[in-house]
Amino acid sequence: MRYLYSMIFVWLTAVSVLAEGATVTVQGSGIAEAVPDIVILNIGVEARAEQPQAAADAMASDAAEVLAALMAQGVAARDVQTQSINLQPIYETRDADRRSVIVGFVASNRYSVILRDLDLVGPVLGAVLEVGADRLEGLRFDISDPQPLLTQARQRAVEDAHLRAETYAKAAGLELGAVLHIQEGGGGSYPRPEMMMSSRMASDMAVAAGTLEKRAQVTVTYALKQP
Repeated sequence: MRYLYSMIFVWLTAVSVLAEGATVTVQGSGIAEAVPDIVILNIGVEARAEQPQAAADAMASDAAEVLAALMAQGVAARDVQTQSINLQPIYETRDADRRSVIVGFVASNRYSVILRDLDLVGPVLGAVLEVGADRLEGLRFDISDPQPLLTQARQRAVEDAHLRAETYAKAAGLELGAVLHIQEGGGGSYPRPEMMMSSRMASDMAVAAGTLEKRAQVTVTYALKQP
């Protein structure tokens, strides 16, 4: 009997040690939503001419008028940034010998414009298109200060991880202990499906900002203990 008691004691001790060293690792995700308060436009001007200098000069003239139109609409200089300036030859293939020859040049300038008033999208597009902008290469809604939204998403991700870990712990007949490790991964910004923009290139262009999501993901390891 003494041997049997000894075996039972050793087995119970092993279970206790195992429970004290047990852990559970879970992933949690969190989403926070907000209405965008800025919109980013990508617009450009393009000019063609037989000589490179003539193309560059024509493009520069149009670009100056586009910048003036943006300022007239109340866009701050700090919210306009040149993304690229290009000057490229235009090739044409001659039927006689099938050789490509330069027949002219195209100069282009691309701008990124931040609008801090969403009601300005239509008027601004109408103004720049009227004075020479001939490229609209994208429109993106965003949030000027995303940090509070990211914080909220991260808090929800940790809460989600805690709930998952509690579920697993109870199912195993154990209790959740201290947090041993937290690692953030994934996340980002995602437009909701209702974000849309009409295709009419006019000063009364209709846009709908919808909502913007900030997402966060965390991996959390908890200690497990006997109840």
